[in-house]
Amino acid sequence: MTYLLRHKSGTYHFRRAVPADLKKIIGKTAIKQSLRTKDVTEAKRRAHPLAIKADAEFETARKRLAAPHCSELTAAEIEQLAGAYLHQRLAEDDAPRIKGSKEDDDLYKALKAQVEAAGGVGNFSDEEATAEVGLSERAYEKRAEAVEVVLPGLKEKLARGDTRIVTDEVDAFLHIYGINLDRRSASYRELSFAFLKTAVKANEAVARRLGGELVDTPPAPSAPVIASSLSAKQDGMDLLSMFEKWLAERNPVPKTVLDFTTAVRRFTELHGNLPVHEITKPHVRAYKDALRRLPRALSGEMRQMTLPQLLDRLAAATPAAEGTTLRAGTVNKAVGALETLFHWISNQGYLDDHPSWSNPAADMKMHDPADVDLGRLPYEPEDLSVIFNSPVFQDGDRPTGGGGAAAKWLPLIALFSGARLEEIGQALVADVKQQDGVVYLDINTLDKQAGKRVKNLSSRRKLPLHPELIRCGLLGYVEDRRRAGGERLFPELRPSVSGQVTGNWSKWWGRYTDGLGIIDPRKVFHSFRHAFKDACRSARIEEELHDALTGHTSASVGRGYGNGVPLEVLAEEITKVSYKGLDLSHLHAATEVRRT
Repeated sequence: MTYLLRHKSGTYHFRRAVPADLKKIIGKTAIKQSLRTKDVTEAKRRAHPLAIKADAEFETARKRLAAPHCSELTAAEIEQLAGAYLHQRLAEDDAPRIKGSKEDDDLYKALKAQVEAAGGVGNFSDEEATAEVGLSERAYEKRAEAVEVVLPGLKEKLARGDTRIVTDEVDAFLHIYGINLDRRSASYRELSFAFLKTAVKANEAVARRLGGELVDTPPAPSAPVIASSLSAKQDGMDLLSMFEKWLAERNPVPKTVLDFTTAVRRFTELHGNLPVHEITKPHVRAYKDALRRLPRALSGEMRQMTLPQLLDRLAAATPAAEGTTLRAGTVNKAVGALETLFHWISNQGYLDDHPSWSNPAADMKMHDPADVDLGRLPYEPEDLSVIFNSPVFQDGDRPTGGGGAAAKWLPLIALFSGARLEEIGQALVADVKQQDGVVYLDINTLDKQAGKRVKNLSSRRKLPLHPELIRCGLLGYVEDRRRAGGERLFPELRPSVSGQVTGNWSKWWGRYTDGLGIIDPRKVFHSFRHAFKDACRSARIEEELHDALTGHTSASVGRGYGNGVPLEVLAEEITKVSYKGLDLSHLHAATEVRRT
């Protein structure tokens, strides 16, 4: 059902009656919203996410009716909510500096014109309220005035412990996360005090920014609090309980935890924490359709919203342009996470009492053109020439985001080893070793505390260093790191929120190569690995040997016997790898770097 209502003006509205038993808790008799179109086809398209959102709102309301109020939050949950609040405040402060204050400036100028037409006088001229980029003079002064007025009052409230000034913000964030927290509880008072301290911290940060200091916006919390209204059920057969069991048994890497947590959380936001045996394909289809409407990039405010809230916001906005919504691959990753979880639940025998149940996420993925058309391509000789004659390699530039020396060495090592990005980035100084005259990089997971991991068992290997890397000074760099007493080979890499050492660096590399004109989406850092495999084939290196170099699992059963290919054999073979027309002589004696 589309729940369309046509207004006498011709504009369509969405109207959904609230069930009688839910009117008190929802606070209205109907959910209504203008669809801002007179075209019935477009109205149906815009009404669809509103209908999904209404279903989720009704489900949440029913659960709140059935469940007692939450009276306690953990210290971690309070910290997380306060962190989300700080992120939102500073992200909102960043936004006009990045996007400009034109919209606010135009509104001011329009109001000023009305005031002056009535005989009044504006405080700023139109020129002072105009900025080509960033904040206008008026916008800057208004922000400074606001901080000057607000901050002393907040500090006075903090000194007295009077949290009433942040009550609206606290309630808003509890609503965002669907937490039905008892306002009379100790946890509510603790959360309010944390928000008051955060409000002071945020305003102090804004004041420092206005003084020209560098104050970064902290990242949004990676795993938002799961709503108490969606808490695990006593019988343990609900989705969240099963997910907790899966996490405990499988103990996946941090990125997988983040991906799966996000997928499960979004699903429960939309449908509630259903018993697994009640989840059907229509549930997964609605979830997939909802994800397809999300933009690829979410603002700081939108990252704090639940999926139904996002759908509500998007329904009222201008339809997204083609290519700006989530890629099929991103949607399929979320659906695939559910499919994997459901498969595990079934295999563990939890659903033996429901013999007719089948995996509702199976065969539900979208068609992804990238699977067919956007496979990874190797860097071509002209690409390599552009990359290794760019400022990082030619002039010693070290751009922000490049991780210091990692900007130079990660691409070079990948080109002459075929190693994966994370394998190189997580390397320790102690991983560069020597055996029988062969210098090699030991790709291992021996130091668990360092967060090291590999893709599979075959990825653990001894990788001889190509002579060209030695000519370019890699051993000198390693020795400098060893003398400095550092543990990591590339200490300036900053892990992403998912725990990947090279997660943020990978994004920088994409921006860097885009700036060099290498914009084919099939050419990414992994293209070095493809280029290395092609170079091995060109050098007539046997497949078994270049599989051993790159850590690929061989399809041959016989190759699984014995201790593998000897290190000295691999060292001899890797010297055969070369790239026609690539001249790196400018790196052989390069020592100076210039940070940008």
